[in-house]
Amino acid sequence: PLLMRAYVETRRDGWPAVDTLVRRLEAHLTTLTPAERAVLAGLEADLRGDLWGRLQAARELMRLTPASVEGCTLAASSALFVNRPREALVILSRVDPDRGLLLVAPFYWINQAPALHRLGDHRAELASARQGLRRFPDRSSTHLNLLTALAALGDLDGLHREFPRLTRDDPDPGLAARQKSLWIWRELRAHGHAVAADRWLAEVLAQPPPNGTDSSLAGILVEGDLLSSAGRWADARRAYARALRHYRGTPVLLGRLGTAAAHLGDRAEALRQDSDLAHLSRPYLFGSQTYARARIAAALGDLATAVNLLRSAWAQGRPLAFDDRDNEDVHSDPEFDSLRDFFAFQMLMRTD
Repeated sequence: PLLMRAYVETRRDGWPAVDTLVRRLEAHLTTLTPAERAVLAGLEADLRGDLWGRLQAARELMRLTPASVEGCTLAASSALFVNRPREALVILSRVDPDRGLLLVAPFYWINQAPALHRLGDHRAELASARQGLRRFPDRSSTHLNLLTALAALGDLDGLHREFPRLTRDDPDPGLAARQKSLWIWRELRAHGHAVAADRWLAEVLAQPPPNGTDSSLAGILVEGDLLSSAGRWADARRAYARALRHYRGTPVLLGRLGTAAAHLGDRAEALRQDSDLAHLSRPYLFGSQTYARARIAAALGDLATAVNLLRSAWAQGRPLAFDDRDNEDVHSDPEFDSLRDFFAFQMLMRTD
């Protein structure tokens, strides 16, 4: 029960609670089974921000419990965190999505489609996403997988057709729609569909934001990011600055202020935000502050520093793939456009 409680706390970003529970479990290590010790090793790796350690622990759990779909799906997601989509697909090929836990939870599908996306097999990604959504029609993750696949293919008609879906795990349907719209715009751009991306963004910006988006960090970030997507950097900067009054020291906001300043030609302010991020030292940041610094460096045109910071963020626990702590994916983040032809960045992003 303590292991399961600790795992649930990781899903809620309850890291102080995870830390406390792990210490309790470590005090009774001799009473744990080998599979339980593997789960504990994964939790310890999570607390360290050790994505490779997490994958190793998940592989061990999979070895110890070969009939368990839970171990396989955990290993598949862990492989994606370290940019190993082929390994994720091999692992998923070992399990039956019509069996056990996978009948009631979308873990198989929410790992398969992103793995195919990473490999550029967007037709297979679309087929996987459609099947996942058919089985779990009310989950935001399976809906987003379908939208991502359609965006990668540049299917604007398909996006308009599939977009209007409410999913039960969206805490704020109005905000969720704006957030998904932003992700779609990024994916359209990332896959070379510039005209479709412009049309999509214009349609989103023509709609007023829903009430209440200026009262939560998530809402402020979405609206600020939409403004910056349209090149309205001064407006975005003001939105981020207002949010910082209520969410002081938040890495994603400091990073957004730094990138906005860089785009507005205010190098001194961009470097000041970078310095503030570099001096953040509280626990459980998991590389989010370093990722934010990488975005600032890229916006300032310092490509080598940006890549080095991305590499450091990865080592600190910030995946190069989509990360729900800051709603960013290196692959589609427009701040890294300047790095796409940079050899060091290409090597960093290379899939194994």
